[in-house]
Amino acid sequence: MNYQQFQETLADEVRHRSGGRLSVTLRTVTKNNGVCRRAMEVRSGGTDLHPSIYLDSYFDEYRKGVSVGHLANLVLEQCSEYGRDVRLPENFFRVYGDVSKHLFCKLINGQMNRAELRGVPNRPWMDLALVCYYRVDETILPDASILIRKEHLNFWGISENRLFEDAWSNTKREQKPVFSTLSSALSEMNIDCAEEESSPLYILTNEQRCFGAVCIGYPDETDRIASEVGGDYYIIPSSIHECLILSADELYRPGTLNRMVREINRSQLEPQEVLSDHVYFYDAKRHAIESLSDDGEDDGEDDGEEAETV
Repeated sequence: MNYQQFQETLADEVRHRSGGRLSVTLRTVTKNNGVCRRAMEVRSGGTDLHPSIYLDSYFDEYRKGVSVGHLANLVLEQCSEYGRDVRLPENFFRVYGDVSKHLFCKLINGQMNRAELRGVPNRPWMDLALVCYYRVDETILPDASILIRKEHLNFWGISENRLFEDAWSNTKREQKPVFSTLSSALSEMNIDCAEEESSPLYILTNEQRCFGAVCIGYPDETDRIASEVGGDYYIIPSSIHECLILSADELYRPGTLNRMVREINRSQLEPQEVLSDHVYFYDAKRHAIESLSDDGEDDGEDDGEEAETV
C-alpha cells in the first residue's frame, strides 16, 4: 500500500471505529517556507478548534508492520486526549479587543513564503518578511500559534497598520531580547562548547527562545550589540528562533559564512525553521543592516530600519 492509499485507508478506519461520531478529512497543510505536510483533520460537533494529525510518522509505523487498525486506535486516543485538554474560552479568536493582547511579530523568509504571503499581512524587511501571529495561551494549548491572515482583519474590521502597531508593541514589551556568548547559552543547557576567546560567537534570541530572530529589528538593539562586540558585525540567521552574531573580521569572508549557513540549513534544521541562506552585515557607522551576497557586496535590498518603525 502506497502513501496515498494508506492515508485513505486510515481515514476510513478512523471513521468506522468512531461509529460515525467524527468527521475526518484529509488535507495538505502548508507550513513555513512552503513545507507541505499531509494531515488528517478530525472534527467533533461544532467546535472551532480541532486536531490536525500529521500522517508521516503513522505511515512510518505502518511500514514497520503496525496494523492500520492499531494506528486508527492511536489516532482516536490522540483526539480524545486533545478533547480533554483543550477548553476554549467564550468567543475565542473573535473579539479583537481580546485577540490584540496575544499578537506578536516574527521574521520569515520572503522568497520561500511568497505564495503564502499573498494572503498574509506583512512588512518587507530586506529579503525577509515581518508577519504577525496569535500566541495561544499555554493553558489552552501548549506551543501553539495562529498566523494572522487578511481574512482575519476583515472579520475583526481592523487595518493592517492597527495590527502591526499592536503586535509590534506586544513583541517589544513581552519578548525581551537575550544576548550572550554562544558558549554561555550552551552551558545553560549543559552542552560543552569549545570557543575561541579572541573571536567569540554570540547568540541573540528572546526570553521565550521562540521566533527570537525578530529581536534583530528591536529599536536600539543593533547599536547595543555593536557596543558589546566592538563595532561592525555579521548576523548569521541560524533559524527563525535566533541569530548568531560574529564580530566583523578580515579572516571571515561573506562567501565562506554564506556557505556555512546553507550547509547548516540543509543538514541541521527542519525546513520550516530556516530563516535565510545568507548572512547580514551591520555597519555601526551607518547604523544599518545590509544583506550580503557571497562576494561581500550589498545585494541591493533595503536596510533593516523598516522593522523598527512598524
